[in-house]
Amino acid sequence: FFDMATRDSGGTEHVLPQERAQATFDVEKVTNLLDGNEKATKRRRWFIGHNEGMGLTDRYNMRREDLFKKHCSDFITIHKKFPNFKPTNKDVQWMSSNSTMLGPFGNHYGLFCVTIQTHASEEQKSWWLPKALRFEMIGCYAQTEIGHGSNVRGLQTTATYDKGAQQFILHSPTLKACKWWPGALAKLSTHAIVYAQLFMEGKEYGLHSFLLQIRDHEHKPMLGVELLDMGPKTGTGNITDHGFMRLTQVRIPREFMLARFQQVTPDGKYIKTRQSGTDNIQYSTMVVTRVSMVAGAGAALAKAVTIATRYSAIR
Repeated sequence: FFDMATRDSGGTEHVLPQERAQATFDVEKVTNLLDGNEKATKRRRWFIGHNEGMGLTDRYNMRREDLFKKHCSDFITIHKKFPNFKPTNKDVQWMSSNSTMLGPFGNHYGLFCVTIQTHASEEQKSWWLPKALRFEMIGCYAQTEIGHGSNVRGLQTTATYDKGAQQFILHSPTLKACKWWPGALAKLSTHAIVYAQLFMEGKEYGLHSFLLQIRDHEHKPMLGVELLDMGPKTGTGNITDHGFMRLTQVRIPREFMLARFQQVTPDGKYIKTRQSGTDNIQYSTMVVTRVSMVAGAGAALAKAVTIATRYSAIR
């Protein structure tokens, strides 16, 4: 029926199978090569299988609020089946490339959880990762500020150690120091990985990362935490709740500085671990993220090429 041109069919059902049959290479082998190997292809297809039935052809007719709710509902529906699943960077790339509803939960998995996994001590990971993977805490990555983005050494948020209280005091001393643009910050997150310049007894120790609870059990901002939504945007980023955060003398326990590469003792001594290496290790999450963005752009281009090739075959 569909091989005949009618009022309801273009009569082209046979065209694409014919075109594919003319291939001079083994499609499956090339697929394995692009994915990395046969095992990787099988894993990627496993991810895709969990998206079945969640297509969203009318997304451009939906309000931003409804898109946000749909993203959260779909993401939790898929992932709650696997409460202890720890995705690799490659896994996150595949999940993002095959998602029909990219949004703020991608920041939770791809930035927040990854930073805990790579920058926290083993003890800290035992505290936070299980909760994050069960969505008992949902996080964002608060690095970029109004005044500084890629120039991470220039970030102005401060973390001052109070030895008497054994606490860090997180603070935004200027307007430029306010966190600006982190995804999942404005509405979704209960916690944030905050990048700040560490000060102890007047001496600066450079950029470090800290875990901060930004919302309480009623999902309202914690004392000293000011949050704003940056509003609608064009493109797929419209779903993500990019936000603004200003901190005013917010105190956190000493143990909440991510401590895989260094730690501060109760009496205020700064100690680097054997794993510390170069100070540039503090930026590793964002470096990996930007590599993932390039991979994501490649995946989007592959979809476009596929559509163009199929269309040209039947014209």
